[in-house]
Amino acid sequence: MPCRGGRTGGLMGENIYGIFDGVWNLSLVGGYCVLLVLLARLLLQKAPKWCSYLLWGIVFVRLCCPVLPETGISLIPERLLSVGTEMTSGQQTVGPGSHGYAETNDTKDNGDAMRRGYDEVEVLDSQAADKTMAAGNDNTVMNADGTQDISLGTARTESGATVAGVAASGTDAVISGTSAGTGSDARAWTYSVWFRVLSLVWLAGMLGFLGYHAYSYLRMRNRIRRPDSGVRQVEPGICEIDGGHLSFVMGLIHPVIYLSSGLDPESRKVVLCHERVHLQRRDYLFKPAALVICCVHWFNPLVWLAFYLMNMDCEMSCDEKVVKLLGEESKKIYSYTLLEEASGGEWKRYRGGSICALLSFGEDHVKNRIRHVLDYRRPPFWVMIGAAAVLVILVVCLCSNPGGKVDMTDGSNPGTTTETADSGAETELEENGVGSVVSPEEFSGITIHNREEFGNIFSLKTIETQRTFQWDNTAYDLVWAENNGDYVYGIFKALLDGNTSQEYKKYTDPVTSAVALLHLGEGSGTVTETLYKAKQQFNFSDTPGEGSVVNVRYTFAADASFIDIPMVMAEETQHLWFLSFGDLSNSGDPDKTYGPLEGDICTRNVYAEYEISDAGQYPFPEGSYIGEDNIGERQHIQVSSYGIYLMDEQDNSFGCIHAERIPAKVPADVTCVPIAYRTSESGVYNGYRADRGLTDNSDIKVYYLTDPDESHFGSDAWMPTVLREYDLDTGTITDRALPENLQIGNGLWVGEGYYYIENSSNPAITIRLPLTGVDSLYAGKSWEELAGAVDSSYAASRGMDILTYPGVVFDVSERTEKETFALLDLDGDGISEKISIHPAEPVKGYSLEEYTKYVNMGLSEMNCYDLSDAVLEVNGQATEIYAENMSNSIFAFSPDGEQILIALYEDGASADPLTRLYHYENGKLVETGQIKQDIRRIQISHGQMQVHEPYNVMTIDSIERIYYVTKNGHLQELTQEEYWLSGYAEVELLQDMTLYRTPNGETFILPAGSKVRMTKLDATQNWICLQAEDNTQGWFRLEAGINYDNYFGGLNHAG
Repeated sequence: MPCRGGRTGGLMGENIYGIFDGVWNLSLVGGYCVLLVLLARLLLQKAPKWCSYLLWGIVFVRLCCPVLPETGISLIPERLLSVGTEMTSGQQTVGPGSHGYAETNDTKDNGDAMRRGYDEVEVLDSQAADKTMAAGNDNTVMNADGTQDISLGTARTESGATVAGVAASGTDAVISGTSAGTGSDARAWTYSVWFRVLSLVWLAGMLGFLGYHAYSYLRMRNRIRRPDSGVRQVEPGICEIDGGHLSFVMGLIHPVIYLSSGLDPESRKVVLCHERVHLQRRDYLFKPAALVICCVHWFNPLVWLAFYLMNMDCEMSCDEKVVKLLGEESKKIYSYTLLEEASGGEWKRYRGGSICALLSFGEDHVKNRIRHVLDYRRPPFWVMIGAAAVLVILVVCLCSNPGGKVDMTDGSNPGTTTETADSGAETELEENGVGSVVSPEEFSGITIHNREEFGNIFSLKTIETQRTFQWDNTAYDLVWAENNGDYVYGIFKALLDGNTSQEYKKYTDPVTSAVALLHLGEGSGTVTETLYKAKQQFNFSDTPGEGSVVNVRYTFAADASFIDIPMVMAEETQHLWFLSFGDLSNSGDPDKTYGPLEGDICTRNVYAEYEISDAGQYPFPEGSYIGEDNIGERQHIQVSSYGIYLMDEQDNSFGCIHAERIPAKVPADVTCVPIAYRTSESGVYNGYRADRGLTDNSDIKVYYLTDPDESHFGSDAWMPTVLREYDLDTGTITDRALPENLQIGNGLWVGEGYYYIENSSNPAITIRLPLTGVDSLYAGKSWEELAGAVDSSYAASRGMDILTYPGVVFDVSERTEKETFALLDLDGDGISEKISIHPAEPVKGYSLEEYTKYVNMGLSEMNCYDLSDAVLEVNGQATEIYAENMSNSIFAFSPDGEQILIALYEDGASADPLTRLYHYENGKLVETGQIKQDIRRIQISHGQMQVHEPYNVMTIDSIERIYYVTKNGHLQELTQEEYWLSGYAEVELLQDMTLYRTPNGETFILPAGSKVRMTKLDATQNWICLQAEDNTQGWFRLEAGINYDNYFGGLNHAG
């Protein structure tokens, strides 16, 4: 735990330094923009003030937006954008005992606080690429002269500690950069002490400014809401204040205008018009936002100057608008009102620096505003044309970064490739074997020795500008065959199966992988920065996961030229790195921060994640898990493009337990299908599991639709034809054939002996099918065939299990397409009885013709195995049952270890649970009774069944009842002195209520407004006990014909 906490602290500190680094750069650019706007403001002196107000908006956009489009006419100096703290340390020679951190060279800062270097990797040309690492753990690299350099995998410290490279330690080695010297985070070494101190001072200052303004705002709001505040509403959205002169707008979501009560009608008119102009322009949002930006850049005086002048221009532009609306004759009364409102009053001291002061009518710049109002004249047309031209120029030139110039000789236009125009250079390249490469076959036979040769093949500027191979069509043609999902999966599968040859291991390092994929010659490579830090998919961890993109700077040995190569983590458990084709323009979207970028289809994609319930616990499926709560409390399962992954309970990481190529968004589900349920005393249930050797993962199944023919994957021939079942405990795969012409939907749910194909598109319809058994002993056989194939000892053994473990509910179902049955020895004579349940009408099953009928009728569910009208049989003796949503399962249990009961469960039309109990008598199944609960959710002990049944007399609740079965097979309820309710719902008394300390006993009054819970009933179930917050208890008589809503507030009525 100390290590985890220390690492978290280091990450937090680095994040603070990185944020300040970015704020510092934004503040420099913003200050430069302030100076330009001041000059422009002088040019616009005769223009309307809204022009100057708009210019200040440009400044605040620059102060808060690190990413803006690039143009060739930007007025922002390129050098200014690259000015940062430059805290990175120089690259050192890496060898045994060194502590090297790579130099970032000329890489533009871009505010990326995660820039770091790594130990250089010396690599040979593509002919010697397979020799870049020795077998086993020897990660040295052989140079052409026979010398050795230390690879990314084994940079050793003076103390002997090893810095694991990507091939050894995975994601964190490349993205997080573990420190070689001290074991602390290496990124902290990239910032000097004074810079870290400044970062903390900046953080403290920002929090102080934000805290002060938040306190002032809350202080003003509380003052207004006080009963003695003198504030009253005069019309919707308008209030008046007694005491002093202060009119303003307050509120961010529902703004309200507050007016001084002492204003005469004419003054009130101009003030109200002024504040309404603020509301129409949304100044109540823009000004607070600008104030927050000032708090972030509190150390920059130019930012505060911009804020001051922006406020003045805002108020003057409002003044101009009011004069235009009310006419020239309003100038005099307007000026008088400004002067009067500036005189103050007792409210003045409350507003302090609150946000409402930003929109106060007569608060600031009064002298200048009065002069401006009196001198205001409508500007001539030529002034407006000039002002518009200045605005357009400054908006375009200041709200963009330098760049975007197209170099046609370098192929920088995304989506196109051009070749070098220099014929002499091209001839020389062709002589060296690197000319105009037009096919993957030609590309596989060449080696690239320098930047010029690389640029002759690929669109170099496009790749380095866009930081992706996506816009280079040549890259698709030449490297896609070794950079697609199928190829990467093949590498992953080989490594997962234990193949450690260099043919596969080279892809576990971003540098050696880039060398192999791009056929780079001798040189060295280093990871310089993280371009995109993807959070782990569905697990919501801060650890970078699949889809993360880093930049590899590769320097050629031939001429010291270098290229930048974007590499993406394709799979994190094997640490696979491939060329990135991702669209980084979406990397800032919060919805895109999990998993790979659009375009990086070689990476593993997680389609769904499920939380595993405890074995034997109801409900079975937890469903697709997409939240962040309860991470680590239970194991999770992922269904992904590379197969099924299981979470390690020790560190919440995932590992592959079944490798398989699964198409995107294939319908899948994870559920628990126990044979026995935890309904007995813990010792009995745990004893059963121990005797059977069951584990925590027993009975957990993963279901998904797929095509068993692997050759169809990725082609038009792929079509789901089976429901595949993966057993988490045994690792076995079982396929169930899907009905012919089944209309595959976009959802799958498995439970209650069925599987559901859900289609949420138009038309929205769900197909329900029976989950048939897969044991060859039963599948597709008639009862006569089964009677001859199944030894009676099987039925006797199951019967003995049920009697040996009293209280444990067993699922004894064997399902076929026509019926669900169970073989049990119910009377102990050694001969098996066959219990069967099936639809009363012959089962039609699924057909496309029948499906079309359902669709044409607009029905939402096609039930291919309908047990709403069912037949229950035992040895041919039939009983008809009418049910709603009956489970396709037969359950059996013994409450006392002496008799066996059969249970059928139905969910009811409105989720009203009901269990029917039967016992075997004279060759027939006789109904024992009914329980209003799922048999798998009760507790059975010593012959008694403790049940929580719905109790909806006053509000939705549940009552605890106890049942037992008599010797002659009748279900009886055990009378209790008190019946406990769940008591989870709190309600409020709407009137003073007379309660009894005991039923029909002494009375007392519980006042209106008291909060109470309904905790229990008396033995007659005619009295209900109410418990107040102070634990006072009183009894209330239940009577027919009473509207309890008159007594209690907050009742939740069933239905």
